[in-house]
Amino acid sequence: MAFIKLLRHSPLSARIGLAMVLINVFAAIFAPIIAPYGETEIVSDVWMPSSSENYLGTDHLGRDMFTRLVYGARNTIVIAFVTTMISFIIGSILGFFAATLGGWTELGLSRVIDILMAFPTLIFALIALSVVGTSIPALILVIAVLLQLWSSLKWPGFAVKKSGGSCAKKSCPMPCRRWLRNSACVSVSCFCSSPL
Repeated sequence: MAFIKLLRHSPLSARIGLAMVLINVFAAIFAPIIAPYGETEIVSDVWMPSSSENYLGTDHLGRDMFTRLVYGARNTIVIAFVTTMISFIIGSILGFFAATLGGWTELGLSRVIDILMAFPTLIFALIALSVVGTSIPALILVIAVLLQLWSSLKWPGFAVKKSGGSCAKKSCPMPCRRWLRNSACVSVSCFCSSPL
C-alpha cells in the first residue's frame, strides 16, 4: 500500500524508469516463453529483413534478432546487479577503512582513487580488459571498479567514526556536513574529487 502511494506521488520519469526495469525483468524471467526460437538456433539466411517469421530480422549467422534481444535481457540484468553490488561493497569497505584507520591509510586510499580517476573511463576500461581478459567475471569486475570511481567523482562519499575530541563539521564540504545533526560530534572523512 505504501509503495502504491509512493508511486502515485512520484514524478513521471520515475514511473517510466520503473516500467522499463519491470519490462526487462519480465523478459529475462519469461524469455523461453516470449522468444519464438531458441537462443542460439539458426532459423533463416543471414541478414534477412523483418518479416512475420523474424520480427527484427536475422543476424550474420541467421539467428533471430528478437530472440537474441529477449535472451540478452538476462545477461544485462545479472551483470548490472552484480556490478552494482560489488561497487557498493568496495566503496563501503574503503570508506570504513579510511575513516577507522585515518592518517596514512586515508591519505594513501585517497591518492590511489585520484590516480585511477586521472585516466579517462573508456581508456581505463580498455586497458583493464586487455590485461584481465574479456570473460564475464572480468567484465563485471572492471565495470564495478569503474562504477565505484565514477560514483566517487560524481557524488562525494563519506565515512564517519566516533571522535573523542571536538566536532569536525566545519572542515568538511557542504554535502557531507548536511548529513550531520547539530548535536552530532564525529570525525568525518570526505572523499570529494572536485571542489564543491
